[in-house]
Parts: sequence; structure tokens; C-alpha cells
Amino acid sequence: MAGTILIIAGIIFLIIGIVKMLKQGKAAKEVSLDEPIQADNDQNKQKELEDFIRLAAVDGVLTDKEREVIINKAYDLNIDLEKAENIVERELEKTKAEAETKLIDKKKESGDNFEAFVVSKFHRGFFTLKQWAGDKYIDGIYAETTIQPDLVFRFETKGLKQDFAVECKYKTNYFQNGIEWAREDQIKNYRSYGEKNQIPVFVAIGVGGKPDDPKDLFIIPLKDISHKFLSKDFLRKYRKPDFKEKGFYFNHEELILK
Repeated sequence: MAGTILIIAGIIFLIIGIVKMLKQGKAAKEVSLDEPIQADNDQNKQKELEDFIRLAAVDGVLTDKEREVIINKAYDLNIDLEKAENIVERELEKTKAEAETKLIDKKKESGDNFEAFVVSKFHRGFFTLKQWAGDKYIDGIYAETTIQPDLVFRFETKGLKQDFAVECKYKTNYFQNGIEWAREDQIKNYRSYGEKNQIPVFVAIGVGGKPDDPKDLFIIPLKDISHKFLSKDFLRKYRKPDFKEKGFYFNHEELILK
């Protein structure tokens, strides 16, 4: 009799243990299901705030009023304010970087178009393009410290050969009755390049119009330039009035390009 009672008691305890295990398993499953749902909600809220901030920071600047609105938005989404500030700074940096990239791309496009225009003005029967510097832009970054002029040509006629370099500069308009065409260190670099390679260096400057169709065009020997700012009076002496109809002419005896 006692043995039967013990067997029954053992079965009861076993059943109770199984029931507890099933309940614990169900509870654990519910927790594991709730966790990804909560994580998804947090990600959605952060993305919503990021999109909101991106719209506000489209110009790369946030006013005090815009920051106040963002803080209120973060509060409504139940996002920690410190985290919200981090998102703001990250989006501002991203917007600034994108703006700088666009500026670089635009500058590169403008420079490339003017260089191509200058190249088109050299007659292929007499001039050979030896080098077209492409190292000014590396992985989208403008290398302002380059020492090599944009173009290097070889002039050939009747057995005579003469190399020369051309630095191309395009300006959308004049400023203070002239233009600032380069920095002092760049001018020094161009001079050093000419001296090292023992070739004349010229500066082709386009102003106004479009890079591939400037309003004014000037061809200046680098040796005649002593300043980074060139006045209209100075430029006038080197203006090429007929550049739309005629190409460049190189005087190999006087080493003059015009």
C-alpha cells in the first residue's frame, strides 16, 4: 500500500515538474519574441528621427529653432536627448561632406571643360599633347599642392621640336577690376617646374561665358607674371581677341604663345 502511494506521489511531482517547464519555456519564448519587436521599434524611431534631421540640415546649418524642433521630435519618439544630439552632429557632418564633394565635382567639371577647350585650340598638325595632368584630383579630392601645369605640348615643324607647358585657369567673372588666378605657392611651383624641365610655361585664363566657351581669353607667359592678382589693365596686353575663330600660334624663336 505504501509503495503504491509513493508511486502515485512520484507521478504527481513529475507532472507538476513538466507543467512548470512548459510554462517557463512559453514565458522565455514570449520574451524572445518581444525583444526583436522592441529592437525593430527602436530602429524605426531612430530612422524617423534621422530622416527628420536630414531635412532640417539640408543646407548644412541648423538654427536654434530647428534644434528645438528636433529635440521635441526626439522627446515625442522617446529617444534619449544625448543620442539625438549625436545623430544631429553625424547628419551635419554627412551633409557638409556631401556639399564639399559636390563643390569639388563642380570645380573639376569646370576645370576639365576649360582645359578641353584650350586643347581644342591647338592644331594637331603642329602640336602634340604629351601630358594632360590628371593627378589634381585623386579619389575625388582636389590636390592643390600639385606642381605640374595642366598641359604639356610639343611643337614640331621642319625638324624643330620645342616643348612647353600650359596652366589653365577659368574664372566666372572679374573681381575688383581683375582676377586672382593662383596662390603664391602655386606660382612658385609652376616656375620650378619650368626651370627643372627647361621649358617655357604659359597661363591660359578664361573669364566669363562658360568654361567651354569663355567670353575673354588671355595667354600669358609665366615669366611675365609676378603677382597672384592680375588687373584688367595687365590682362589687356595678353588678350586673344580672335580666339573663337582661330587657334593658337607658337613663335619658336621668341618662345611666345598667342
